[in-house]
Amino acid sequence: MQRILLDLMSKEVKEIKKSGVDLGSYSVELFSTWGGLRLWIEERYEPKSDLVDARGKECVANLREIQVHLFSLIYHSAVEFYSNLKNRYDKKIEQKDLKWLNDPQASKLHELAKLRVFHEKGDLKFEIFPKWEAFINIIGEIKKTASTTRKKVLITCRNAKSGREVLALLKKSPEEILEWQYRRFILNPDSGEEVSEEEELPKVGELDIFLFLLDNDPGFGIESVIYDMRPDFVVIYEVNLKTIREVEHAKASLMKSKCKLSVFSVSYVDTVDEAQFVSTKNSEIRAFEYLLEEADSIENKQTHEVDIENYDNWPAIVIDTREFKSELPGMLFRHHLRPIISMIEVGDFVLSPQMVVERKSLMDFIGSINNGRLFTQLTKMCRHYTRPILLLEFEENQPFTFKGARVKTYSLKRQGSLVKITQSHGNNVQRAQKDTEDPSILCETDIALKYNTQQVDAALTLPGITSKNVGLVLDNFNSLRDLIESPEERIVKILGNEVGKMIYEFIHYKHEVQKIQTAKKTKMGSYQKYKLAKQQKK
Repeated sequence: MQRILLDLMSKEVKEIKKSGVDLGSYSVELFSTWGGLRLWIEERYEPKSDLVDARGKECVANLREIQVHLFSLIYHSAVEFYSNLKNRYDKKIEQKDLKWLNDPQASKLHELAKLRVFHEKGDLKFEIFPKWEAFINIIGEIKKTASTTRKKVLITCRNAKSGREVLALLKKSPEEILEWQYRRFILNPDSGEEVSEEEELPKVGELDIFLFLLDNDPGFGIESVIYDMRPDFVVIYEVNLKTIREVEHAKASLMKSKCKLSVFSVSYVDTVDEAQFVSTKNSEIRAFEYLLEEADSIENKQTHEVDIENYDNWPAIVIDTREFKSELPGMLFRHHLRPIISMIEVGDFVLSPQMVVERKSLMDFIGSINNGRLFTQLTKMCRHYTRPILLLEFEENQPFTFKGARVKTYSLKRQGSLVKITQSHGNNVQRAQKDTEDPSILCETDIALKYNTQQVDAALTLPGITSKNVGLVLDNFNSLRDLIESPEERIVKILGNEVGKMIYEFIHYKHEVQKIQTAKKTKMGSYQKYKLAKQQKK
């Protein structure tokens, strides 16, 4: 059954690839882990979700559903898994939209899930949850080794649902629990019968049982609980690498005080549960290897010679304070460029009084095109600087191309946006060259100091006014009010016959204002209402 669910996930992943969504280093194995699919959606899918077609979005939704059933197979009983799958089937049949459930393998999965609860003839036949049997065996082993001085047992669970499951196993047999689940989830799903959230911990022989829910952890961790309680036995009901590492550290610390701590864990072999643990463990190993590599290269990085004595003679570059989150300022410093930190309203890096650079990552660039922010930024750059530059920064270890990032430029919301940028601003973007002028002397051109930028924006909204003749308006008219009150002859003399007449007619165009007259409502008596109704019937 696990193999069927993984095959269904593989089919959805193939369809997602066909729709042009970048999977990166993610695979079906990573999607089958707790955080794998969620991280991929946050990092790769959501930033480009507006570029994904309907089929791709449907496949992502199917992938989420299949992952839920995969975890249900591993962490829930046969009755609960069959109930979840059956309810999903019934809901999709009612909606007449089976989607992935219409696959032949999904039908086979439904049949196998039913056989874990019923015989072929229809009689009840519950398949005992292997995890429950393993847990009962661990408790039995603890009973044998426990004594009057060693009887504290700490059981860690992932959430409240797992905690209720453990409490039930300590009080009832697996068969009794499955019978209750059958009545609750299949026979009477609307009965509302639930297990109490505040059950007392049962007494198991002479053992003192304590339950710790990882989801309700206030932030101190299982390690601090072990130091406070000093349990004799720890049972990890769901394998979690973080929990295991904390328990290992606490056990090593308690050995110095001659406190003996026995640890047990419950896990499936050759399942997604084990694969998830191995994946997390491999990530931990890679992190340690990276730290070791960095430690070896720290000495080389620290001995990198920088001519600090001639620091004042380095070429200066003004850098926006918000850009220090990236690695670019450090790279510029290592290449002997003297940074001048300042809050820049236009651009990110000022190379000279005429040259400015706006840095954008690929996803920021696409988002700026869709919401129109890029055109506003480039317009400001062209207004304040004669040589504006747009720097696109692609991801590390990714091809320097839109295709490598799996971005369909033809499916952008604003089609033709790239062409518009090239036509509007391409002539002003030139190749960066060495400039002898210090950008710290003047970061903006004279137009920014001479005119109010809001007045410039307002003037550009007038018909016939462009970036080429806006200077004539600002130089010859003291304010917009002066322009509005000027006679037609003066406007035509300054801006030319065609543009002058166009602006004058726009300013003095009159349109009729519709007057809406509201009739006063008069109170009507019962007899008047009766007469009115009678007239309407006729």
